[in-house]
Amino acid sequence: MNKHWQLLKIEQKYQDHVLGIEHKHFKFLKNGEQSPFCSIKTKNWVVIIPQTDDGKFILVKQFRFAIEDTTIEFPGGAIDFNEEPLKAAKRELQEETGFISDNFIELGYLHPNPAILSNKCYIFAALNCKNTQKTNFDKFEDIEIELWDKDQLESAILKNEITHSIVVAAYTKFLLYNK
Repeated sequence: MNKHWQLLKIEQKYQDHVLGIEHKHFKFLKNGEQSPFCSIKTKNWVVIIPQTDDGKFILVKQFRFAIEDTTIEFPGGAIDFNEEPLKAAKRELQEETGFISDNFIELGYLHPNPAILSNKCYIFAALNCKNTQKTNFDKFEDIEIELWDKDQLESAILKNEITHSIVVAAYTKFLLYNK
């Protein structure tokens, strides 16, 4: 399919410390039509599916500005420049929850929305997590930590209490890995 698309030019439309917006002008060779397509460039992310040694999932509740509401999620965040995904996963788990683990399993990655986003989200399971109670929130993070069993988690997904698509997709990879 790639052979049907010709990149003509890229125009930088916006840039800040979080993201950049580009218009990528493509020609569709099947019909000769041309159009700009919006591409949002942002850092790669990690999401961590952490479990305590008794099998409880560690979730975070936090306010999300775009939807102006609180979400229930697995911990995660942006990968810093030149940082390896595993290192970012360990850092984000400790910063957001105060938990650490010496048993991380890489479950792969997702493209969060390849229609408009250029980044990847790496997924890790963190098993046998221990609570250090040493969080390090970003200056605009207000996080509550909750421990849920598998039934609570799956019920919350089905009842639309957990609606973050990356959380649902990551949990699916986790289930398939453990099948």
